[in-house]
Amino acid sequence: MRIALLVTALSFFTAPAQSQEVGAKLIDPANAGAIFAEACIKKLPSFRRSGNTLDVNGFLKASTGTFFHPEFNISVKPVRNEKCSLVMVFRGDDAASISRFSDAVTKRTGGGAAGIKITTRQLAGKNYLVAETRPE
Repeated sequence: MRIALLVTALSFFTAPAQSQEVGAKLIDPANAGAIFAEACIKKLPSFRRSGNTLDVNGFLKASTGTFFHPEFNISVKPVRNEKCSLVMVFRGDDAASISRFSDAVTKRTGGGAAGIKITTRQLAGKNYLVAETRPE
């Protein structure tokens, strides 16, 4: 009985671990492009304040430094003075998704998506869009 009470007391004072999983909903590639522009492109070259932008948009930071969205299937990882990457799951045509993503980046930054590597891949029956940039 004492052990059960001690375990219950300890678990009451132990903070829950931060979830490191993305949400289940799909995000529109245009919205993901806007997030990438604000958190990554506009924060070049250091990505110093990327976390502030992601926090405001509902992302949670995991111990790995990756920001996960609890509602949408999207994650962003800014690595100071190195690179910033975004991974999202999408449904539909690869070319159309890349186009919507790139157009949003262009609209938010006032320029093109030059210097950004955007790829798609399929894994476990899901389509992934991966965007990455590096400081100039």
